[in-house]
Amino acid sequence: METKDIKALILDLGDVIVKIDQERTKRGIACFMDAARFQEQSLHPLFQDIARYETGSLESEEFLASLQGFLHRTNPALPQGYPARQTLVDIWNAMIAGLPVAHLELLGKIRRHYGLYLLSNTNALHVEFLQRLLPEGFPPFESFFDQVFYSYALKMHKPETHIYQHVCEHIGMPPGECLFIDDRAENIEGARKAGLQAFQLTDFNLPSLFDEEGRLKPEAHATKNPAP
Repeated sequence: METKDIKALILDLGDVIVKIDQERTKRGIACFMDAARFQEQSLHPLFQDIARYETGSLESEEFLASLQGFLHRTNPALPQGYPARQTLVDIWNAMIAGLPVAHLELLGKIRRHYGLYLLSNTNALHVEFLQRLLPEGFPPFESFFDQVFYSYALKMHKPETHIYQHVCEHIGMPPGECLFIDDRAENIEGARKAGLQAFQLTDFNLPSLFDEEGRLKPEAHATKNPAP
């Protein structure tokens, strides 16, 4: 498909628009665990609750209680009620490592030429934190898009095929005229199964796909859709 046939862009959030560094959150968690016994697999019991949080099965307060309970189970020496709620929030949000102003400016340019949408596996605490990352004088984050689709609100999760179908139906666009950009291979595969054009962005360099005016570059491989 030619770039001229793309009518809508659907962007992921993490490592496409904002920089994600999960090691920052892992280091925060490790501070409250026995450092001598801490290993990556120590976090596995927490992953299920993270998935539940991102699909709307847990509210923010339930997730924070789960995180605190996890820390107490792995380190029974922690005092009751410790760490405090705000510390837990800060640890969780630490993985959001930056929101480049250049990306915000690019979104404004892109929107002049395409319908622009956001589709992210995310949660309420991260969405709230995004607003605080915006430079002074910038409009709300969601205003950069025609519409946003968050997994926790939809109660669906990428790479499930029906989440892409839902987005296309909701915005009234044929899947083949939508280009989905994400950093994870499994999410790209899910989008292609749903009939979308898709491009895996692996270098956190969204501007490289667009010209100075915000149009997709003709030579970009973003519009090629090989079999996964």
